[in-house]
Amino acid sequence: MISNGVLLRERLARQLDEAGLRAVQITVDGPPEIHDSVRFTRRGGATFDTILANVAAAQAATGIRFNFRINLTPPALNGMPRLIDAVAAVVDASRCGLGITPILDYGWVDDFGGTPLGFRNFDRKLVHEIEHVMGRDHIAAGVNETANSLACAGF
Repeated sequence: MISNGVLLRERLARQLDEAGLRAVQITVDGPPEIHDSVRFTRRGGATFDTILANVAAAQAATGIRFNFRINLTPPALNGMPRLIDAVAAVVDASRCGLGITPILDYGWVDDFGGTPLGFRNFDRKLVHEIEHVMGRDHIAAGVNETANSLACAGF
């Protein structure tokens, strides 16, 4: 199942677990400030902290495994270490997976001179940030390249 996690409260998670659901993909769009700027409630409220609290409660109450998919845009790239740390501070990272999907729009520019950030430059910056994140204690395995995404097993 794929969810944004906002309404996946403990009660619903228990019902889904009892129905046989074993895994949920939660999609996030970067560190809290970036995620909350593009994924907000109907009234404009933040969702990042709500999602993490819901996942933590669901983990405590069920056996559901959660896989976080990060839609990684150039603006979110430099915040990836903060994102990983924020998630790992709230959820049981040993019961989660992490997938990183680069999202590129040629309208974005880099942080250093306003030049267009093409695929090659984005890929280099992404690899640099992945290497930086891999030094975190809560990342237990390497990164595997699959199609257009990267996955960290044992996040």
